[in-house]
Amino acid sequence: MSASTQLVTADTLLREGPLDPDSDWSVRSFAGSLVELTGSSASAGLSVVAPLIHEAQRAGEPCAWISMQSETFFLPDFIRCGVDTGRLTVVRVPNTRAVSHSAEYLARSAGFGLLVVDFTAGDVRDVESHFADRIVRLARRHDIAVLCLTHSSAHVPRRRPGALARRNRDERGRDGLHDTLGSLVSIRAEVSRERASDGTFRSVVRVVKDRHRGPGRSYSVMRYGPDGVR
Repeated sequence: MSASTQLVTADTLLREGPLDPDSDWSVRSFAGSLVELTGSSASAGLSVVAPLIHEAQRAGEPCAWISMQSETFFLPDFIRCGVDTGRLTVVRVPNTRAVSHSAEYLARSAGFGLLVVDFTAGDVRDVESHFADRIVRLARRHDIAVLCLTHSSAHVPRRRPGALARRNRDERGRDGLHDTLGSLVSIRAEVSRERASDGTFRSVVRVVKDRHRGPGRSYSVMRYGPDGVR
């Protein structure tokens, strides 16, 4: 298993740029693909996503964030990470299905290089079963990186059998429960967060599925917490 670690502060991001755009964990490598980042901690996922948005913006790619109205990223954190929030399109909608519909609409416009689709505030099983198929076709057609944020399947309660619950039973996570977005996901990664004694937080990304390179890689991003959190 290969691993890479980067210590990230706002100054580092602004001076040296985000994660290596030529690596296999970058917006450039995700272009034309559906990527799922899943975990039990929303903040860990945001720590990983912010450098990707910054990378895309530095490359001149328009970015959009789609989420439910009840929850979104913390604006000051993204600013401190070097994200130009004035150039980040933010779409907030009432429910999970509207999140997926909005993502398809923006992808169809061909006006974005990166779409972050945040399903963490709702139940991703409410998404139409053909969402992944449609968004993958649009991502390939327009060379868009589509990154979906979901809760780990270990934290999603089972439902009684139905059309949505039955889909993609062959795609199972390491915990043996159903995965969320199904077999058309090109890369699926699990993210977790650990706190170190020096006051930094380590967000660890473990790739559990990769259609092209195979699973097993890991990446980590070290961040300082907000002022007063040590």
